[in-house]
Amino acid sequence: VGTLDNIEQRGILNVCTYYNTTDYYVYKGVPKGFHYDLAKDFADYLGVKLHIDVSSNIEECLRELNEGKYDLVAMSLSVTDDRKEQINFTLPLFNTSKVLVQNKRQDSLIRDMQDLRGKEIFVQEGTTYKSFLRELSDSLQLDLKITEVEYLTYEDILLQVEKGELPLTVIDKNIAQIAGQYMTHIDYSLELSEAEPVAWAVSARANHLLLEVNQWLESIKKQEKFPVLYNRYYKSSFVTSLHNSKYYKLKNGVISSFDPMIKKEAEKIGWDWRLLASVIYQESGFDPEATSN
Repeated sequence: VGTLDNIEQRGILNVCTYYNTTDYYVYKGVPKGFHYDLAKDFADYLGVKLHIDVSSNIEECLRELNEGKYDLVAMSLSVTDDRKEQINFTLPLFNTSKVLVQNKRQDSLIRDMQDLRGKEIFVQEGTTYKSFLRELSDSLQLDLKITEVEYLTYEDILLQVEKGELPLTVIDKNIAQIAGQYMTHIDYSLELSEAEPVAWAVSARANHLLLEVNQWLESIKKQEKFPVLYNRYYKSSFVTSLHNSKYYKLKNGVISSFDPMIKKEAEKIGWDWRLLASVIYQESGFDPEATSN
């Protein structure tokens, strides 16, 4: 029995993604995000329900994909030869380059890759940025010090650069562009690579599921919905208002005054607490006195 057959039999598509303002988040009890909206559309296409788990470690997520915990990894994955040996990439969602992110308020900004010589760059653990920087350092003899940061998302790291707590990081350009709308002190003008494809992943064995995802992707990318979603989450000023809202915080979200209770109960049933909060919001609007019609 293949992965696609298992999904149809259980009636659930198990997906791993990030929790951030582009991939997946819950705002006022409603799930949102570029990759969430697309994954929901694909689940509807298959005629099954969507189950979301969040992870801040990509490599762990990909390993659990091959172990069968997840059917799909729906996040902005860089397509690399090393990863191709472990998993199946879908057709590209879009292309983006890698950029250096630094604080505008420092004495002198780095404008050329040669000026990176001997610098320390902080990147999220479990991403391809470390191997990318190692290759860049070797090819240009930059002697870079590359430090992986545990337990932080790329938004956390960007925020620390914004505050001057970390000196440098590397991120995809489209992410830096949207972060720059609400992190006004970051500079991302130095591009370190050409534009490269970004895709989702299925396990190395899930050939039928891969064909199904690619068929759906080919169809949706021809529709108006795809560019509308991309512009909403990567180019829209809505993200700025989101970060100014009391209902959203960078690291774990603030959804309601019932968050501690929801987290406790969600852990008992093995759900992402944000997803449980969204169900409660849809049913009652967080009104304890609400009753069913």
